[in-house]
Amino acid sequence: MAGLKNQTKQNIINLTIKLIDDNGYTNISLRKLVLKLGLTTGSFYKHFSTKNELWLEVTRDLSQQIANTASKNIDLGMTPEQNIVALAVSFLEQYQTHPNIMDFLLFNPMSQADLNQSSESFKYLQIIDQLITEVINKNHMNKDKQTLFIQLWSFIQGYGILIKNNSVSLDQSIIQITLNNFLKE
Repeated sequence: MAGLKNQTKQNIINLTIKLIDDNGYTNISLRKLVLKLGLTTGSFYKHFSTKNELWLEVTRDLSQQIANTASKNIDLGMTPEQNIVALAVSFLEQYQTHPNIMDFLLFNPMSQADLNQSSESFKYLQIIDQLITEVINKNHMNKDKQTLFIQLWSFIQGYGILIKNNSVSLDQSIIQITLNNFLKE
């Protein structure tokens, strides 16, 4: 019985991700969601106490998926700077292919609340943080880690929004140039 309950919960999460990807998260209603799954509203509430709890679970699931994809681009033979660029490219490619997912992941109220409590749910941010630490240590920099993290993360998010809105296209050299500028002391 527990396996079926877990499968139903995962089915709700998976369908929610698909609906977000197809239509954006602001267009999802619980009624439509449970109808598509052939569930009742009561069944939904056996798995999630609120829609916000579902958003939080979906946010964590998507963050893990994106971190897994991005991790495949990290190469121990590359410098931390090269890995940051590879990670940024991987993340920005998600903006090209799944803009609604990225909007949800970065801007839904539950992801913001969860991020404010702890970045542990956001594996992607942990990877960036680790690479920034490696860059600072490798180059014996006096640069503040938090400042560099904010600069880099703000750039990646902003560039992603520009890509999503078809204002620019993804150009790896822009990422490299920007990172080099951030690393100057």
